[in-house]
Amino acid sequence: MEHILDRQAALLRRSEEVYIALTNLVLNNSGIQVMADEVAELIKCPLWVIGATGEIIVSSPAGLPYVPASKTRHWDVKVDKQYVGKLVVGKEHLDEFEQVCIEQARLVFSLELMRRKIAFDTEARLRGSFLEELLLGPSLSRQEVEDKGRQLGLLAEWSWEVGLIEGDAALLESSSPFRTELNALIQRETEGKSVRTRSILHRQGDRLILLLATPQPGVPKKAPSGVQAKAETETEWYGAIMQLVADWSGIRMGFGSRGALWDMHRSYLEAKKALFIGPRLDRSKTVFAYDDIEMFQLLLDASEHVPFDALTEKKIGKLFQYDKQNGTDLLTTLYYYLTTGGSLLDTANRLYVHRNSVKYRMDRIKEITGLDLDNPLTRFVYYLCTAFHLLKHVD
Repeated sequence: MEHILDRQAALLRRSEEVYIALTNLVLNNSGIQVMADEVAELIKCPLWVIGATGEIIVSSPAGLPYVPASKTRHWDVKVDKQYVGKLVVGKEHLDEFEQVCIEQARLVFSLELMRRKIAFDTEARLRGSFLEELLLGPSLSRQEVEDKGRQLGLLAEWSWEVGLIEGDAALLESSSPFRTELNALIQRETEGKSVRTRSILHRQGDRLILLLATPQPGVPKKAPSGVQAKAETETEWYGAIMQLVADWSGIRMGFGSRGALWDMHRSYLEAKKALFIGPRLDRSKTVFAYDDIEMFQLLLDASEHVPFDALTEKKIGKLFQYDKQNGTDLLTTLYYYLTTGGSLLDTANRLYVHRNSVKYRMDRIKEITGLDLDNPLTRFVYYLCTAFHLLKHVD
C-alpha cells in the first residue's frame, strides 16, 4: 500500500511539474510549436493538433503530415465549451505518466488556442471597423487610410476590390458550410502567392462584405538563384469565387471594380449596383461584375434627365400592354433574344423553356410590333429599350 501511495505521490508531483512547465510556455508566449515539441518529447512520439475543419494547426516534428491511422489516439480540444479541434498522438498505448501529460497538454493547448482566438477576434473587430470606415466614404484622409491599413496588414500598394454576397441567412452564418468553403478559398488565394496578401470577410446585417487584395502587376516572384523573376499574375477573385457561388443555390454576389484602398467606397457602391442591376438583366447568373453592367447604370442615371420613358413606350409599349393583359413574357423574351445575338437555343436556356416556345414567342412579337430584326440599328434600339424596361419595371 505504501508503495502505491508513493507512486501516486510521485505521479502527482510530476503532473504538477508538467503543468507548470507547459503553462509557463503559454504565459511566456513561447508559441504553439514549442509547446507541441515539449509534449512530444514527454510522451516520446509525434503529435498533431488538428483544427475543426481538418487543417493541421501544429505538428511535432514540425511540418509532419497527418495521415489518419489506426495506431493513433486522439482527444477533443475545446475553447469556451466549443469544439475547436483534436489532439492526436502517434501511438495507441500510453502509460500513467503519459496520460497525465496528455491531460495537461489538452489544457494548455486550449489556453493557447483561446489566446489565439481572442487575438483573432480583436483583430477581426478592428478590421471590421476599419472596413466600415472605408465604405462610409471620404471620412479618412489618404494618409490615415494608409497608416491604419498598414497597422492591420492591409497595404495601400496592393490593388483592392469589394465583393458583396447576399443570400439565405443560414448560409451566411460563420459556422455554415458555405462560409467554411469561402474562408478556405480566400485563404488559398491569399497564401499561395509569392507576395502574400491579406483580405477581409465581414458580416454586415443580411450580407457579407469582402475586401479583396491583389498584388499590383509587376511585383516580382521569388525565383531560384540565377533565374530571372517574372511579374506576378493578378489574382482573379471574380473567377475563383464565381465557381464557388455557382455550387450554392440562394446566393448572389456583386463585384465592384478594382482601385486604391482609400477608394473602396466607390467599389462598394459599384458592387451594390451590380447586385441590383445584374439579376434583372440575366436570370441565369448569380455573380455580377460592375464592369458588365456599367453601361446600364449610366442609362438609368441619364434617364433622370432625358425622357427615355417616352421612347420605350413608343417602341415596346404594345408588347408591355400585351404581356400585362395576357400574362405572357414577350418583352423578356425579346430582351434575351437580342442579348444572345438572336440565338433561339441560348434564349431558351436563359428562360428555362423549350426552343420551340421561343420561336413561337418571336413570331408573335413580330406580328404585334412589325419588327425588322435584320436591321442592326433596330436591334440596338430595342435592346436598350427592353433592358431599360426590365430595370424600371422589375417585380
